[in-house]
Amino acid sequence: MKVCMLVYNNGTRDGRVMKEAHTLRAAGHEVTVIGIPDDEAGAPVEYLSDGVRVYRVMWQANAYFKLLRSALFRVVPVLAVFGLLLWGIVRLFNWALSAHGPLSGLGAWLGNLGAQMANASWSDAGYAIAFALVALAVGYVCWRLIREYALAVGAGVSLRSDEKDMMLRYAEAMFKEQPYQDLEFPRPKSRIPGWIPDFVLELVLEPLDWFGGKSGRFTLYRYRSEEMAALAIKLKPDVIHCHDCMALPTGFLVKRALKLPLVYDAHEIYEFAAARAFGINDYYARLHRRYLPHVDRFITINDSIALFYRYAYPDAPPAVVISNATNKAA
Repeated sequence: MKVCMLVYNNGTRDGRVMKEAHTLRAAGHEVTVIGIPDDEAGAPVEYLSDGVRVYRVMWQANAYFKLLRSALFRVVPVLAVFGLLLWGIVRLFNWALSAHGPLSGLGAWLGNLGAQMANASWSDAGYAIAFALVALAVGYVCWRLIREYALAVGAGVSLRSDEKDMMLRYAEAMFKEQPYQDLEFPRPKSRIPGWIPDFVLELVLEPLDWFGGKSGRFTLYRYRSEEMAALAIKLKPDVIHCHDCMALPTGFLVKRALKLPLVYDAHEIYEFAAARAFGINDYYARLHRRYLPHVDRFITINDSIALFYRYAYPDAPPAVVISNATNKAA
């Protein structure tokens, strides 16, 4: 049987991937690992001693070209939207500061201030400029604090009260040596609505990358996935085996094209992992919610993680545990 493994690293650095690949090869299967190059291993093809093949997809050039090409088509409507928003804000302020608006007093005060500034000395104008600079500095500091807080929230896991209660009951059951199979785990919820298609999500988020955000990576993820799936489809395997949730969309593309079984190996609970990038946990939850129902076989590393996925995603098949065991000493 021809087995194709998908992983978003160089393949050989991942001990779990290598152990599974060598085990399958020893059982007589033809095993190919498809990964991506990095500083540790950048060769496009590598043959291991037992016959396991490792392909590393050089995806960057095509993906960035596609990203640039899609940006050219998106820049016009995005600029139009920003223009409409700016026009709407100006109209709103003009109405609010008018004689009949709710901020008419402020408008009159600003008008008087402008008239005084026109007849004021350079020293008065200097005070006004200094005040404006201080206000900008304070606004910038506030913006940075809000941004850092958002990143901190994105990096951590905020638990609702019911989730905290569940974990306390789980801990008590463990200490009292009581069975915990009947306890319910929290079900992660993505703040990204599942009904929004990927291309719409990218259309909205990608322009934020032009202003210093990191949202363009989601488009790159899709293009990278397409490059890796194209290679896997050419190999025509009998089984596609995905490691980590980022590889799930790629495996689904191969499964849909070749009508073959999809195996998913979850190395951890991604939705509750500590992530520095804001929103990445929501993205993981979105991937699982969308693609886990299409998985034919599910593997994870221990019983507690298998139990979590059983409660969090009941539409997924029950997970089989393959532990991260080390080789026995001679």
